Amino acid sequence: MAIVTPTAVGIVPQWQMLLPQMVAQPLQTALRNLNYLHRFHRPALLSAVVNADPLLTRTAEYHVPVMPSADGLRYTFEARFICSNATQTVNLSWDYCTTYAGGATAWTNLAANNVVTGGAGTLTTRTDADLTVPANAVALRCTLTAPGAGTRTDHHLLVYPTPSAATATAYASGFRPFDDGLFLSADGAPVHTEFLNRCKRSAAAIVQDRKQMAFSFVQEFRTAPRLIRSSSVAEGPYPIGRAFFPNQKGTTTLDVRVIAGVSAGATAGLVSLAQVGLAKTAFAASGSIESGTLNVQIQGSGLLAYADLQFWLKYVAGNATRPWAIVAFYTPGA
Repeated sequence: MAIVTPTAVGIVPQWQMLLPQMVAQPLQTALRNLNYLHRFHRPALLSAVVNADPLLTRTAEYHVPVMPSADGLRYTFEARFICSNATQTVNLSWDYCTTYAGGATAWTNLAANNVVTGGAGTLTTRTDADLTVPANAVALRCTLTAPGAGTRTDHHLLVYPTPSAATATAYASGFRPFDDGLFLSADGAPVHTEFLNRCKRSAAAIVQDRKQMAFSFVQEFRTAPRLIRSSSVAEGPYPIGRAFFPNQKGTTTLDVRVIAGVSAGATAGLVSLAQVGLAKTAFAASGSIESGTLNVQIQGSGLLAYADLQFWLKYVAGNATRPWAIVAFYTPGA
C-alpha cells in the first residue's frame, strides 16, 4: 500500500460520477487530492512589505506575530533587500520564539547566512527552504546586518508552508492522509462512508489549520521606528489596504495580533484595526503581543470578495505611540 501524492489536482470525468456501484473511481481521485492539498496548499504565514527607513547603515530587526500550523510544518523563508554597493555581505537570520517579551525575548535560531549581494542597486533575494516552525511559536524575527560599505534598503519578508509528503499518522490539525492499501483490497476494507467523510473533514482541517495573512504592517523594531504617532490629533487613520477573501460570503472573523509600544503613560487602546466605515477593534501598546479579533463584512463576490482594512493610532499628550507589527490572519470559512 502507498500514500500517493499527485503532481497536480485530479479532475474527475463526469461519466465516473454516474456509476451506480461502489468502485474505486471517482472516490480514489478525490482522496488522493487530499494528499496533494496537504503538500501544496501554501498560504503565506507572513507576507509584509516592511515600512523602514531607506538607505540603512545599521542592523535592522523585524518582529512579527504568527499563527503557525498545529502540525509543526516546514516553511520556506524569503527576504528581499537592495544594497547601494555591489557584492556586499549582509548577515541575514531568522528566529522564532514561544514567549514574546520585546527586546528581552529569548529567540531560537532557524537560519543564519552571510548573503553576498549582486550588482549595485539590484534586488537581492535570500531563500531559506524547509525550516520547521513549531506549533507553539508566537513570533518570528528577521535580522539584517549593515553592509560593509554603502547602504541597505529592506523590501519584503515572506514565509509560506513547504511540507513534506504526508505520512501514515494522525496529524494534530485533524488531517488524515489517504493510503490506498485497504481501499483497493478485496477484503477487510473500511466502511465506504468513512472515505466520503474524509474528503470533507481532512480538506477542511488543512484549509483551516494553515492561517493566511490577510493584512500586515511591519516596521523596524527600534526606539524610533519610521512611523510614530506623536501629533496633536487625538487619533488618526492610515492608508487603506484591500484584503481578498475568495468565495467567502457574509462575514468572516480575522485573528489580529499587534506589537506596539508607547514612550510613557497608559497603554490601553492606542492601536486599532478597522474595516473602513465599519467595525474597529482596539489593542494596547503594551510591548507584548496583543491578541483579538475583527469581524468584517465581505464586499463583492466570488474570487473578488474583499474587505478594506486600515489601522488607527491614538496619541496621548506628551507620549509617542510606536507600532512595530499589526497583522491579521484569515481562516477560510470562519
